Formats: sequence, C-alpha cells, structure tokens
Amino acid sequence: MGGNLSHEYHFVTPKGEDNVISCTKCSYVANEELAEKRVNVAQTSEVKPKDAASVWWGISRDRRTLIMVSYLQKVAPVQPGAATSERQDGTNTHAIKRIVPSLDASIENPLQAWKGAMQEGRTEADRIYHIIDSSLVNNVNDKRGEELYRLHTESLRSLWSGLPILDETAVGDVTRIQNGDLCPHCDTGTLEVQKAVEVGHMFHLGTRYSKPLNAVVTDEGSQQTELVMGCHGIGISRLIGAVASVLSDSKGLNWPAAIAPFGAVIIPAKGNEEDAVTVFDKFKESGPHSDLTYSEGLMVSIDPVLDDRRRELGWKLGDADLVGYPVIVVLGRTWKNEKKAEVQCRQLGTRELVEEEALVGTVAKLLGQL
Repeated sequence: MGGNLSHEYHFVTPKGEDNVISCTKCSYVANEELAEKRVNVAQTSEVKPKDAASVWWGISRDRRTLIMVSYLQKVAPVQPGAATSERQDGTNTHAIKRIVPSLDASIENPLQAWKGAMQEGRTEADRIYHIIDSSLVNNVNDKRGEELYRLHTESLRSLWSGLPILDETAVGDVTRIQNGDLCPHCDTGTLEVQKAVEVGHMFHLGTRYSKPLNAVVTDEGSQQTELVMGCHGIGISRLIGAVASVLSDSKGLNWPAAIAPFGAVIIPAKGNEEDAVTVFDKFKESGPHSDLTYSEGLMVSIDPVLDDRRRELGWKLGDADLVGYPVIVVLGRTWKNEKKAEVQCRQLGTRELVEEEALVGTVAKLLGQL
C-alpha cells in the first residue's frame, strides 16, 4: 500500500503461519517473500547421488505464458519439530514471481490450464519461459538441467505440434531457503528459518498520497513542502490468537493481565456465597493501585468477576482454568474455618492461603507481575 519501504513485526512461535529468515551472525532479517540466500559455488558442485534435477511448472495470469523452472532438488533430512520453509517441491514461488511478475501461483495444474488456452486458439504470444536455478548453473553437472529443458520442450512441441512457442531463459535463485543456507549480507553467518505470526506493520508512504491530494505544509523557510506520510497497524485479532496459543497449556487458556477480560475470578464453595459477594465488592471498591504498576507504568486494577453459577466447586475450578483467568480466588473449607482464601496463579506457578485483610493487596501484586 505504500511502496517497498515497510517494516513488519513478527512474534516467533511454532504455531505461526509465516516464515521469518534471520542470520545467526549479523542483523539480517527478512520475511519469506523478500529473503535471499548466498549461493556457494563450492557447495552446489558437491552433488549427492540422491539429489536430482527437477522441474516445476507455473502459468501466467493470462494463461499465455507457461513457466518452467529447472532446479536441483536437494534431499536433506528434516529434524523433528524444526521450522523450515521447504515445500515438497523445493521451489520458492516468491522468488519465481520476482522474475516473472505475471505468475499465478494458485493454479494447481498449470500444464492443463495452458493446454486449454492453446485449444482456445490464443497462440500468437504464447511462450515457454524457462528459469534455470543458480544451483544448476553453478553445478558441475549443470547439463542435467539443460537436458531437462530440451526433453520437456521437445515433448511440448510434439504434443502441440505446429504451435508457435517463443522461448525465453533466465537464471535465478528460485529454491526455498533452508536452515544452514548462507547469509547474503555477511561472510560467516548462516540462515535460520522460524515460524512466526505477523502482529504489526509499519509503512513509509512518502508523498504517494499527499502529492495527488496537494497536501502541503509551509516549512521554516516559508516554502511549501508535500507531507511525508507514514502509518502503522496492529493485528489485534492475530495478537489475541498468538497470546492464546503461546500461553495456553493442557488445562486451558492463560491470559496475561493486560488483555484478560477479568483480572480475577472469585469461586465460592457451597455456603460461602454471601462472603464471596463481600470479597467481590472489596475488589471492585479498591480501584487502581498506584503503588503497584505494570512494567509499562499502568496502574493495576483487579477487575473481578464472581462465579455464582449453581455448579460443583470442582467443575468451576476446571472451567476457570479453561477460561484462563490470571488469578483464581477460592473460598473453600479454609475460608469457613480460618477466613483464608486460596489464591492461585497458574502463570506464576503460585498457590497460597491468604487472610481476608490481605486479599486485595495479594491479588493486585500478582496482577502487577503478569
């Protein structure tokens, strides 16, 4: 929306949908769409017997250009649980699209789609665009790639004899980045692929919108200057999903205090319902605690909720864990006998008996740590 100058904010998690590539030595970081790797000629010349030259097919949006990618299919062991951006076919459609911007990567059977376009009689500008991956060009056995190209183009010509086919050839790095690939920005670093969730984005818009709108300001030299604009967005729904997935455990969700719907839930055992209302009122009346703050400097407010449903205590406790309240206050047997409530905080791994007079301060202090 604002050109090529932008900055993404990613949260690294195995449950993410994006791939982020970073260098182990320098500050190079890029998402999969823009990431590059350095091709090592010495490495690519070391062909293993199980490696094979392969072909990937694509097609343009107008169905007039068939895109054939010859590349070296590297067969490498995948470590259990390791993040990787390797597709089954090993190609990087983002890199291919940089060479052929008209690529339609959503088509599952490009050959069939191209043949259908041929049969419709659209033949004047139809062509095969051949891309040879750098690994094949640099490889001592690069003739395998050329042989693949020759065999495939001959088979196409025999299949659709008489069709004018305009062949173009390009060379580029079109395989996906894997862990251990060489960094393009430094001489010693290797690349690491990690799953991540994009939770924010900043765009430098420049004068893209201010210029056509004639949005100008008068500077200190009394000269009119076009506004330089920028914008940022926060993925609220993605943030909530990321937090839920990362902090949840086998018992349920586990919300941090900053975004939890309620800071604490009060759960009374049978016979303690009236006392639970009293505790709830004390929490509500306590207001923000200026002496206890979040790390960002925000004042802590307990913001309680009372579970007064007619269910067994054990069921309520399980449900509270499932919902993910930051703090759980239980008015059980010790409350009846000693006026001590059990205060639980699963994130901090704490469970303690607290006297009635100290409840507000204890819960507020716990929330200040979350």
